[in-house]
Amino acid sequence: MDQLSNETHGAVSARLEDQRLMTFVPVMISIYLVTLLIGTARVLYLSKRSERESKPMGMSSSSIMPIEPEPVKPVRPTGLTKTQSTISVGTSLNTSPKRHRCHFSRRRVVQIVFGCWYAICLGFVVYALVDEQFANRKALAWEAYTALLALSCAWLLVQVAFLPVKKYPKMGFVVASLTGTMPAMADGFDTLRDIVFGGLCLHSDNGWTQAIGVVAWVYVLAFHVHLFRQDRMIAELATHWLAVWTMPLDVSLSEASQNKKQDFWMKAKAKIVPVLYKQLTPVKRQLLLVENLPQAFMGAAYLLLEADDESGSPITVLVFSIAVPMTQILTSHLLFHRVRRLAAPFYAKKLSMAIHRKDTLLLNRLREEAGFLEDPALLITVMEHCKEFQVFQDMFEGGLQLALLEGDQSQRRLAFIDSCINTMMDHVLQKDSN
Repeated sequence: MDQLSNETHGAVSARLEDQRLMTFVPVMISIYLVTLLIGTARVLYLSKRSERESKPMGMSSSSIMPIEPEPVKPVRPTGLTKTQSTISVGTSLNTSPKRHRCHFSRRRVVQIVFGCWYAICLGFVVYALVDEQFANRKALAWEAYTALLALSCAWLLVQVAFLPVKKYPKMGFVVASLTGTMPAMADGFDTLRDIVFGGLCLHSDNGWTQAIGVVAWVYVLAFHVHLFRQDRMIAELATHWLAVWTMPLDVSLSEASQNKKQDFWMKAKAKIVPVLYKQLTPVKRQLLLVENLPQAFMGAAYLLLEADDESGSPITVLVFSIAVPMTQILTSHLLFHRVRRLAAPFYAKKLSMAIHRKDTLLLNRLREEAGFLEDPALLITVMEHCKEFQVFQDMFEGGLQLALLEGDQSQRRLAFIDSCINTMMDHVLQKDSN
């Protein structure tokens, strides 16, 4: 009789859970879609307004982040040849007090946003544990996940509300929302996943498993504090926590005039490849290793300690704490070089934007990711799409392909161009600091 009663109760609970699933999933999708509509409308409005207010060859002079043609004259072909002899290759990129204030401000905002999100997620999990609402299979209630998604979307809308009047890509907000909220892409989701894992451990009756949960919570906070001390990591974390504020401008490049002639597949690739590339960069790979590898070991320890648990928690841990992180790490190592070459136009746009904005953190990060000396084909493609580097295309008879990929002098020429590019970037930032 008791067995029949338990089976009936289990069947009723499963049915109610299915009904809640069918209720809250559409609500969450609706929240995200409404956010996309509002954010995209705002971005399009700012772009249209920028076009009306801008000069024929540049942006509005009253904008917050100056990217007018005048400040970037030194990086044009004519300016480069006139000033190159006076540039110091080893000049530091962080000598200006103004630049230090800018970096400190962005670092502080990222720290505050992460701290708030960490506290909110921890609060939801602790409340569920104390109130005995913590479910083994999905951890938090659907109301909690819906509220967390709503908060993430609200933060995206706050950012877009304070965007300066500039010309942005039409799909810029959509792409920013992916790195800001999407599972397996956003650092906020990874943080929530790790905190929920700690909650699953604390929900156990095993003292060793509970200790793993405490370590998981402390580690999430500790390694983020460590990352906040590194400039290139701040540039990466800002693309997650300040996704809208760090989205690229719609910089006119040489390939822009060919967009109308591209077929559907080429246009789709132009949208998908940059998003994929962001998940494969060396900085992103390091972030994945620092965050996911220890969590995977803790997940494996949980499975060993809770091998007899039939509640569904081991399956959740196996998928979200082991399978997903390890897949991310392996994929990023296997696909990086191939995707980077496909994403060269996007890379060139980011590089051009960093030069225009004189963004030291982003520029340093892009230089580290480039690896031009190891991948000459990438350098050639970037120079074809980045107007600041077009001066190099006329330096060699027969074109860049012949000069850099063939012949005995190809490596020396490649090293020379790489040195010139680094010198030019140093000069732009040094001039801004003066």
